[in-house]
Amino acid sequence: MKKRCLIVLCGLKIGGVETYVCRLSKALANNNIEPTVLILSRKSDQSIVSNLEGYANLVWIDEVQKIRGYTSWLNAFIPLKDNFRADLNEFFDYVHVVDSLSLHFFVLNRNKFNFGKVTIGAYHEQEFFWWRNDNVLFREEQISIAKLNATSILFPNEIMRDHFALANNMTAESLPLLPLGVDMPEYQIMANKRTLKIVSIGRLVDFKTYNEGVISVLPALRMIADFRYEIYGSGPLEKKLKTMVSDLKLDGIVTFKGNVAPESLGNVLNEAFCFVGSGTTIITSASYGVPSIVGIESNLDTTCGGLFCDVPGYSYNESSCHDHKISIYDSIVDLHKKSDVEYQHVCELHIKKANEFNIKNTINVFLNYFTSSIKVPAKLHTRLRCAFSAICSLIPIVGPGIFSFKSRYYKK
Repeated sequence: MKKRCLIVLCGLKIGGVETYVCRLSKALANNNIEPTVLILSRKSDQSIVSNLEGYANLVWIDEVQKIRGYTSWLNAFIPLKDNFRADLNEFFDYVHVVDSLSLHFFVLNRNKFNFGKVTIGAYHEQEFFWWRNDNVLFREEQISIAKLNATSILFPNEIMRDHFALANNMTAESLPLLPLGVDMPEYQIMANKRTLKIVSIGRLVDFKTYNEGVISVLPALRMIADFRYEIYGSGPLEKKLKTMVSDLKLDGIVTFKGNVAPESLGNVLNEAFCFVGSGTTIITSASYGVPSIVGIESNLDTTCGGLFCDVPGYSYNESSCHDHKISIYDSIVDLHKKSDVEYQHVCELHIKKANEFNIKNTINVFLNYFTSSIKVPAKLHTRLRCAFSAICSLIPIVGPGIFSFKSRYYKK
């Protein structure tokens, strides 16, 4: 009998977590496991939805909850209907919640599901540290649940695992380690040293500071050669980046290409001189043999982590995993100075590095980590208190920003 896996996530907008869920669902289906994906918000991109529908059953939260909330931050706390879709009442051998919010949702609704083992995703280095120690009730509860289930959290790299272990007085080696899997294309090198095309792909959000870094050094780079920069993605930082481009008189040199569908990444990366970025997209870029420069997230200057192929282990875009940062300028110039043979060798090393994240291998590790069911604190706060806490934490109720959503990276 075919086994079943329930995956719970907040939305299906274009991003690293969402594209990973697509790859994970495909890998599960290829291993004769039927994936069902429950999405806590209607916010989505059609290309992601279409991709995922090819491998998984999709369930939108408004189909199963009593009333519909505006955002996943509220939907997580709204009760589910007493009787909802029959396929959700069937037994799930595996349940994977992708973050602390979907974990909280599942704990609150655990009695609605028939399930076996549970694992928890941790796809951002601050996943269990936003608002920590800020007396935010719903976040404190999420952190409490996560800590209770620490041995079920699948940390994608060593730095995140070590950080969580240190903060919670645990032994890092006792916690799971699972790199984010990518699909490896047939062996090919799509890079082209002579195009001088620099590419970045990802959400344009405040913690992804490498876009600003590349734009800042581009005038100096263009004194050496005719470099140009293509930025794929969208987000709240786009306006600021376009202002930078205009101020530096780089219009036409830096181009904003908008969102790109996961299946089109190969076309976007074709003929690129190099890639600058983070997350799972840098692994995908490397898998195509494109020299990839590690953009350090939440970085405050124009330094980077160097070439992805030179970074050991699974940690690469966290600041704390780089003892010696180098400037984005130097990293691009050093790559430009390489001979054709040396450049080709760098391309080959990137394919080798990306293969460490091959989802055909990581899917077996993923399944082996399902060892226990969910543990629940002795006392949980009510849904109403959690929802009210979320609203007060995310929306200023006084001042010039009244009723405007804060960034979840907001610090006091």
